[in-house]
Amino acid sequence: MDTTADGLDIITQDASKQLQENNTSNMSTSRPFYNNDGDITFATATALYVVPVLVVVGTIGNILILLTVRQRNMKNWSICFYLSAYAVGNLIILVPMIGTEWLCGVTGLTYFTELSDFTCKLWQFVMSVTVYSGIWFVFAMLVDQYITICLPHKAQSMCTLFMAKFAVVIIIIGLTVVSVHAIWTFELFQNGCYIVHTPNDLLTLIWPWVSLSFNCMIPLVLLSIFIILVVYGTLTKSTWKKTPSNYQVPVDITIMTIALSIFFVVFVTPTTVITVIKTNMPRAWLHDKEIYHTIVNIVVVIGDILSYFNPTFSFLICFAFSSTFRQEIQERLRGFFCERGARVYEMQINSSAGSAANDAENCSETTPL
Repeated sequence: MDTTADGLDIITQDASKQLQENNTSNMSTSRPFYNNDGDITFATATALYVVPVLVVVGTIGNILILLTVRQRNMKNWSICFYLSAYAVGNLIILVPMIGTEWLCGVTGLTYFTELSDFTCKLWQFVMSVTVYSGIWFVFAMLVDQYITICLPHKAQSMCTLFMAKFAVVIIIIGLTVVSVHAIWTFELFQNGCYIVHTPNDLLTLIWPWVSLSFNCMIPLVLLSIFIILVVYGTLTKSTWKKTPSNYQVPVDITIMTIALSIFFVVFVTPTTVITVIKTNMPRAWLHDKEIYHTIVNIVVVIGDILSYFNPTFSFLICFAFSSTFRQEIQERLRGFFCERGARVYEMQINSSAGSAANDAENCSETTPL
């Protein structure tokens, strides 16, 4: 326990020193993404060029998801309610969180967490609830399909819109309880918003592990287990495919759910492993600044970018693996453009009719009898 505490002290001191140097550099230059030598680093290059592309692509994609699942054929399916909740969470992650942080980094404006001690605590709490809600929404989608396939006699009562709304509320309440510690553990320092580290404080040492377990480790394990169960049920059980009902969805929607879950595990697992390694980093690494900064500036950045892939590419996954989703998108776009075309045509007709009436009136007034 003392070794871990000492290691965390060294990490905190080193990180604080580095951040203080970066902040000092940012104050003296209008190029906040550049280091003291004026050269752009791997981390800052990624933040400067890759992040905005992911934000734009992900925002458009999640808006299309919300528009699609509100179609008449999909809005009554419980799994689509989970998908819409997932899309809303993705939009919050991409725009107010990642997008705003990028904008503040480019312009030198103050981010939410650095406005005041209150916003530091509140925003860390909101981010924790929002970021970790996605994995539970995907898990709820997978459980919904597991019940439909393997427990069809319970699907009529469990796979309903009411139960989906109830499950989403329970997920948010649970994440609120797990994440509320941010209100009293985070504090605003001169170099940013961080956890107040007290070596002998049991809450500071244990609660991050509790939060990591409930937010990442446990749902990742559950996702992996239910992916196997749903794939097995899809391949072996055929009766559920022949019984259409209000809670039954097409097979391609089930395949889409499996794909979303698999990609979620693939993209999130590296970040979770990196977090565990950072927390239990060998003390020998801490004294070797070259290795330490390599991990921080390269491995951590790659892990963060991979975690951004889930909210960014969720629409592409749905579009690629579900023909039903593609058809709904096509109908939505066709309806939008046809309606717009009809309005333009109607305006042209009215304009032509009005012009013809004016011509007739002018003729009656000017033509001699």
